[in-house]
Amino acid sequence: MQLMKNWREKKIFKYFFFISETFFTFVISIKNKHKMEQKKALNLINLFNSEGKRHGYWEYYHYNGNLFYKGNYVNDKRDGYWEYYHSNGNLSYKGNFVNGNKHGYWEEYHSDGNLSYKGNYVDGERHGYWEYYYYNGNSYKGNYVDGERHGYWEEYDYNGNLFYKGFYDMGKRVNYNPDEPKQIELTLDEIASKFGINVNQLKIKK
Repeated sequence: MQLMKNWREKKIFKYFFFISETFFTFVISIKNKHKMEQKKALNLINLFNSEGKRHGYWEYYHYNGNLFYKGNYVNDKRDGYWEYYHSNGNLSYKGNFVNGNKHGYWEEYHSDGNLSYKGNYVDGERHGYWEYYYYNGNSYKGNYVDGERHGYWEEYDYNGNLFYKGFYDMGKRVNYNPDEPKQIELTLDEIASKFGINVNQLKIKK
């Protein structure tokens, strides 16, 4: 009987907690939407130009009332600094747009707030050195040229195990042997001429 009573009490508590959380989310959603409508009424956000294109500062919200994104449009194209958020309120990613394309340094975050990736864009394409992070913090890294993997890369799986260490030539692995994924088959002279790398700084395990 006591076990049954405890089970009922736990079930009632969970139900009450669910109702309370749902109501709280609903109230916050209504409150945030009301604030957004007030800003729109004052011509502070979500404006259009004479041609009907989005222009100026914009905000948009998730279904639960939390901010989804904020930033500026110029003639219907994202321009300048933008921020996007997960529905739980944590930052999703941030960076700059130029004429509607990602440009410059960007960061993206997992929903728990930990970093997912960081790197640079040039006219919407990944370019230069990038780092990626799994949910558990393990990472892999390498370089891009015009959106393609190019140059030296180290790739790890979710558990941190190395599964490829070598070079890419515009998105394609160079002399890649799937049976020996850690093998580097290029000579030092080939590496220097093909990728412009100072080979004296490389440490290659035999």
